[in-house]
Amino acid sequence: MFAPRQIQVSITSGVLTNDVADLAMGLLLAGSRNLCQGDRFVRDGRWEKGGACRWPPR
Repeated sequence: MFAPRQIQVSITSGVLTNDVADLAMGLLLAGSRNLCQGDRFVRDGRWEKGGACRWPPR
């Protein structure tokens, strides 16, 4: 028990190992490919259909 606030603490060793690894790899890829910026670029309507795409957007 975490004494100062009476919070119970436990460990679930190995339960979410693969999920954490998947999330970590996804975040690494998203960061390295500017995925969030690209998503915002498209959602803001700045994507020109049929035209060349300049990346990173300006």
